[in-house]
Amino acid sequence: MEERIIGEAAGQFDDALIKLEFDRVRQRVIRYAASESGIELLRTQKIMTSSAEIRGELAAVSEMKRLLEEEEDLSLAGIHPVAVPIQKAAVEGTVLLSKELVQISSTLKAARIVRSFAAKRREAFPMLWQSAEPLYTDKVLEYNIDQAIDESGAVKENASKELLSVRRSISEKYEQLRKRLESILRNVSDLGFSQDEIITTREGRMVIPVKSEHKNRVHGFIHSASASGATVFIEPSETLELNNEIRSLQFQEQREIERILRALTEQVVTAKNSLISHLRILAFIDALHAKAKYSMEILGIEPEVSDRGPIVLLNARHPVLL
Repeated sequence: MEERIIGEAAGQFDDALIKLEFDRVRQRVIRYAASESGIELLRTQKIMTSSAEIRGELAAVSEMKRLLEEEEDLSLAGIHPVAVPIQKAAVEGTVLLSKELVQISSTLKAARIVRSFAAKRREAFPMLWQSAEPLYTDKVLEYNIDQAIDESGAVKENASKELLSVRRSISEKYEQLRKRLESILRNVSDLGFSQDEIITTREGRMVIPVKSEHKNRVHGFIHSASASGATVFIEPSETLELNNEIRSLQFQEQREIERILRALTEQVVTAKNSLISHLRILAFIDALHAKAKYSMEILGIEPEVSDRGPIVLLNARHPVLL
C-alpha cells in the first residue's frame, strides 16, 4: 500500500514538471554552460527535495550572481570532456593521442585559473572558494604536455633531443633529394620526356612526372599514373637510396613520438584520480555559473524557503514567458 502511494506521488510530481515546462527552463540554463561536463550535469540534475539542500543551492547561485554583477566574469574556457581518455590511459599498453593530451593540459590550465580566481576572492565569495579550493592543479604535467605538444596536437621537434636530431636529419635528406630530383627533372624536360617541372609525392616518396610514351626512357620505379593516363610518376633509380633513408628516418621519428606520448600517458595515469575529481568540481562550478547567468537574464531573485506553510508567489512570472 505504501509503495503504491509513493509511486502515485512520484507520478504526480513528474506530471507537474511537464506541465510547468521544467525541461524548457533547463534547456535555457544549459545555453550558458561552457563545458560538456557542465551541460551533462545540468541535463541530469535531479529535483531537490531537502529544504537545507535547496537553501544551499540558492545561496551558491546568488553568490555567483553577485560575483558576475560586481566583478569580472569567471573564465571557464578550455574545459574538455577528458574523463574517457583519462580512464583509457590506465589500460595497460594504451598510448593517448596527442590531441587528447592537449585537452587534458587545457583542462588542467582551466582548473588552475578557476582556483586562482576563487582564491583571490575567498573573503567576498566564500562559497565559490569552498567549491574551488579542492581543485587539483598539476603544473608539472601541464608544463610537460605543453612543452612536448603544440595546440594543434603536433609533437614539437624539441620535445626530445632524439626527435630534434631525427627531424633535422630528415630535413637535410629532403633538401638533398629535392636538389637531385630538380636536376634530373630538368634533364628529362630538356629531352621532351616531361611537360611539368613539378616534383610531387606518391606513397610518401618523391617522384617526377614523365609522359607515358617515354616512361621506358627514364630508369626508376613507376608509382602511379594520372587519371588520364598521359603522365606516370617515376621515382628515379638515382634517388631510391635517398628516399629509403628518408623513410627509415621517418620510422625513427614515429617511434620517438610514440615514446614521448607513452611517457606523458604514464604521467596522466599517476594523476588519474585527482584529474577525475577536478572534472566533477569544474562541472559543478560551470553549472552554478550557468544558473547565475540565467538568473541575471530573467532578473530572478532568491526566494525564501519554508519547511512548512503555504507557498506564496508575489508578482511571480513563469521564466518561459519572460
